[in-house]
Amino acid sequence: MYKILILSTLFLSSIVADAEAFSFFDPSGPAYLVKIQMMINGTPRDFLLDTGAQTSVLREDPESLKLPRVGVEDFEGASSRSETCATVEVDKIKLDSVVIRQMSLIRCARTALGISNLGIDILRDKIFSINYGQREFHFFSTAPSGPWNKLQRNSLGHILLPAKIGQKKFNAMFDTGFSFTTIDEGFVRQHPEFFEPDAAGNDVSAIDASGKVIATKSYTVKDFKIGSLDFSGQKIRAEIFASDLADAMETRFVIGTNMIGLADWIFDLQTNQYQVRKHLP
Repeated sequence: MYKILILSTLFLSSIVADAEAFSFFDPSGPAYLVKIQMMINGTPRDFLLDTGAQTSVLREDPESLKLPRVGVEDFEGASSRSETCATVEVDKIKLDSVVIRQMSLIRCARTALGISNLGIDILRDKIFSINYGQREFHFFSTAPSGPWNKLQRNSLGHILLPAKIGQKKFNAMFDTGFSFTTIDEGFVRQHPEFFEPDAAGNDVSAIDASGKVIATKSYTVKDFKIGSLDFSGQKIRAEIFASDLADAMETRFVIGTNMIGLADWIFDLQTNQYQVRKHLP
């Protein structure tokens, strides 16, 4: 069965065969966190699609405990909290049309949102689309036709997209596992003319990946573009980025799914290029 996607001139006109359908954790909310099913040794498992995670992680449960353990390692997630996890051997991983054989995965008792994480390690050399409008994920064997835009990768393999607020240009990390677009508070202090404090109150509390309550400030951003797309008027949070985390990410700006989910994306991580089409206001 074939599904035909008719897209704008900025995007792809193509035929996509049997794209993998996905769902959102909160279908009624604006977060657009993607839950996708991946086959592990023939058994379907739900994963959080998390391009901000350097490493894919299996949630420890009765099924994953059946996998042969080949080692133990201290694993540090995005929360910078270290825990001892097992390394397990997986014979076959299948997502959409891609099959990976004989891959080691980390298995941990605690994971973000309580399910397994599909990180950038599985996606790092692939060509794939995330179609938020149709709720479909798809791998391509060859790159679709352009036009394409250049992207950067940090040393951990994360996707960095060109962004701009006013005339200030920077790279922002594309993070499908982070629900809210976040910028360093120092940038807001330096450029207050682009940030309108929320009418309901500027100081808000948020919960980080470790479950810790942290203080953030909420704004409506002005004159904000990612590539050719204008995201002015969207909500953004500001917080103080730990220097070691910012150094590892090579940026102090994270594009979260409250903005990512307003568009459809294609990435060619073999040549580090992307296409994007905005489908929501």
